[in-house]
Amino acid sequence: MVKIFNLKTEEEITSVTERLWETAADEVFLVAPDDSVLLRNIIGLKLLKREADRLGKEVTIVAQDEVGREMAKRAGLASRVSLPKKKRLAEEELEEEEETLKEVPMRKFESMIEKEVNARRQAPGHHLAMSDIRQKVALSSEKRMMDSFREPEEENSSGQPSPDDLDFIEPEGMVEEVKSSWSDKFSFSRIKEDMDDEGATTDLISNEVKEEKDLPVVSHKRSLLVEKLFGPVKNWRLPVADKRADFKEATRGRENEFLARCRKSLSVSFFSGKFLAIFSGATILTAAAVGYFVLPKADILITPKAEAIDQSMNVLVDKSTGKIDSSQNKIPAQLLKLDKKETRDFATTGQRQVNEKAKGVMTIYNEYSSTPQSLVEKTRFVSENGKVFRSTKTVTVPGAKINEGKIVSSSIEVEVIADQPGSEYNVEPGRFKIPGFQGTPKYDAFYGETKVIMAGGASGLMKVVSQEDIDKAKEIIWTTLQPALDQESKAQIPSNLKLLDGAFKIVQSQVSANQAVGEPAENFSLTVKGTATVMLFDENDIIELIKKKFTVKIGDDKDLIIKPGQLDYQNLVIDMNRGQMNLEVKINGQIVWRVNLNDIKQALLGFRADAVKAYLGNHPEVAEIKVGLWPFWVKSIPANPVKVIISVKE
Repeated sequence: MVKIFNLKTEEEITSVTERLWETAADEVFLVAPDDSVLLRNIIGLKLLKREADRLGKEVTIVAQDEVGREMAKRAGLASRVSLPKKKRLAEEELEEEEETLKEVPMRKFESMIEKEVNARRQAPGHHLAMSDIRQKVALSSEKRMMDSFREPEEENSSGQPSPDDLDFIEPEGMVEEVKSSWSDKFSFSRIKEDMDDEGATTDLISNEVKEEKDLPVVSHKRSLLVEKLFGPVKNWRLPVADKRADFKEATRGRENEFLARCRKSLSVSFFSGKFLAIFSGATILTAAAVGYFVLPKADILITPKAEAIDQSMNVLVDKSTGKIDSSQNKIPAQLLKLDKKETRDFATTGQRQVNEKAKGVMTIYNEYSSTPQSLVEKTRFVSENGKVFRSTKTVTVPGAKINEGKIVSSSIEVEVIADQPGSEYNVEPGRFKIPGFQGTPKYDAFYGETKVIMAGGASGLMKVVSQEDIDKAKEIIWTTLQPALDQESKAQIPSNLKLLDGAFKIVQSQVSANQAVGEPAENFSLTVKGTATVMLFDENDIIELIKKKFTVKIGDDKDLIIKPGQLDYQNLVIDMNRGQMNLEVKINGQIVWRVNLNDIKQALLGFRADAVKAYLGNHPEVAEIKVGLWPFWVKSIPANPVKVIISVKE
């Protein structure tokens, strides 16, 4: 069975809990608005979850508010954005059934009651009984309303039925609407008009019974209500006509008083006595559950016996060793290297009288025949502007190749130098003729070509690259290259490896310039290469080596406790080329006695806190035991091991 409740914005946990009590459904959907107070109360949601579990109901929060759904989930409740399709259809049918009770405006509702009464009066052969249009109110709601009218000292001592035996007209859904809104907005104008209409009232009462017989005794609590409002009325089991007369006499002129008292009675306090009693009981049960499942508990802190150790040993860190060698006190080393280059252009500042010839590389082609051609050293080559260059050595130009009847030239490169000094020989790339072949067919078939400009030709006082220029340029580059190399190399060191002072070295491994010292040039480029070398080791290897050396000395019932910060390294001797480092390790650790926490825990279960010290006498491995009990009135360690937490002080 499924029940759907539409919560109001200000509806608190108490109201929602009361709804759960009253419904027999085992699956409940609570549709909450975005600004619902309940969805912002995590304690209320947890109480709702606990009460739902106790009642055996499955509660689901339906809300568009994402924060509200998350709060419901944290409290252990199911949540969703919207109702399932089947549940939504059921909700629509429920709303249609309760339309008369909840959604019909008051004036329209009273008009519907009047039409219903008139229709039943006019129906042939039908005797209208007031019970046909009585309100559909749950007994629990009626009981709360009637109890609010009763005063403890006023009771019907006559034992006779009260005027409530008359089923006077009560608009259907009246109490339900008042209950849902907790206000006195209900209009009693129609009731008052019916009471003023003596004829109508008489007809309703006279039509109830056609024959003289005993009237049924209705709710005695309703009798108390009428007696409370109008005083005692006698002879309630008289015939209907006499009964009607007594009722009219008792109520004549007091209709307004009746309406005011009804309004007051229907304004039921949200925190009624019944609700407060139930809520208080639930609170007590919750506190008892917390006391049973949570209280008490104990925290036990064990301080084992310990002795300080102050020793030293020599260790060799070697890159050629792959594992710890306790016989030679050797551990593995890791050698890291990092290279970095930087190139810059600088202006020359040196000057000297020069008389230099231009130089370059020339490619000589043979398009004459397949026969190789030898060219002796100092063979002349003439540029297109008439500048003469000579080969620096004898070369043989390979023979041309014949491909499908066509000659494919062959070539060879040779260095050439200008015939005369001067900058005018720094000619642009082009074709060069061989004057020695002039007047023969070879003159056009043998030639030379350059791809870059001839350079170096100079004469007179000119700027040259000096050694001072090279040194200054190298110093400028190193001032930026060294810090960058230092930062990059240290950034690549693994966090689990140890770097000692002195085991890090940066040097200038190479310096090169595009112009030699003394060569004529307006500018030159200098490249500096730096190399960083780092020797590292794993400090845990040192600790393991120390433990291997001292385990035999301290025994099996003790542990050597050494932390990385308790080692001091001295007298380092480093050889980066061989990848070795000798060092002295000073040990500042502790020898700690082993304790069996499980045995101690089992032994202390149920101990009084003031008797724990006596336990130390039989356990020399324990230096101190601290027991924390909670709450403050607890004097003994719980007997339940789950509620005892034991740990070792480090």
